[in-house]
Amino acid sequence: MSETTITPDASGTVVLSGHEELALAFDLKSSFNKKLEDELNTMKEQLRSLARFAIGQAAQGAVRVFFRNGQKGGVGVSLPDFSKPANRLVLSDKKMTEAAKLGELGSLGVSQEQLFEEEVTDVGGDVLELRGRWVQWVLPSLQQHIDAGDADIKYERRERTVTRRLRAEVLPMLRALAAQGSELAALLVDVGTKAMMVKPER
Repeated sequence: MSETTITPDASGTVVLSGHEELALAFDLKSSFNKKLEDELNTMKEQLRSLARFAIGQAAQGAVRVFFRNGQKGGVGVSLPDFSKPANRLVLSDKKMTEAAKLGELGSLGVSQEQLFEEEVTDVGGDVLELRGRWVQWVLPSLQQHIDAGDADIKYERRERTVTRRLRAEVLPMLRALAAQGSELAALLVDVGTKAMMVKPER
């Protein structure tokens, strides 16, 4: 058994010697696992791409593709349950800007209302709305308290927040358009939905 040597340093690290073989074996296997994980992720994306094409070409209602492995079993690639909002990702303004570069949403043959479900999130709590002369009368007084650090007053201007998701019912149509070569439809499906599940099956 190797002799263990413990050497503290000024940084707070304790350097342990005498277990070099264990550390080297772990380092090598970690590097191998990282490479293997990268290869598996590449294969998953290839399987998903083929499955998306197959589902787009298939009859309405197809949600799963099974790849035979030539022996026993194979690989199943399934669409998530898009009736659950959690499986339809929020489309940020940045993602919508990327989509706009590929064409007008109207080119998909549906209106924006048919394409997206939107939820407006407003500022919570009690809201007092002042207009006209009341704003000029009240704000200066409030500002004095805010500047003085009054902990009971918090004032901030918030923009309206809109949570935007693809509607579940338009996804089959978008997948079909993507299979026909629509880059816009393909991007919306890609950024607006969770990835297809890839699982070996025996």
